[in-house]
Amino acid sequence: MSDADNMSICDFNTIANIEPAILTIYNCKVGTDLELVDENGKKYLLDSSTGKKLKV
Repeated sequence: MSDADNMSICDFNTIANIEPAILTIYNCKVGTDLELVDENGKKYLLDSSTGKKLKV
C-alpha cells in the first residue's frame, strides 16, 4: 500500500467475481474485523473479534 502504483479502484461486482466470499460482508455490522482464510483449498471469512467462521 505504500506504492500507489500497486492500487486501483475496482467495482465491487468485479471483486465479487474474483472472490465470491466477500459477499458475506453485507450481513456484518459496520466495523467488523474480518479475515479471509484459505485453508486446504477452502476459503472462509473469520470474524477476528469472535473467532467465528462466517457462512460463505
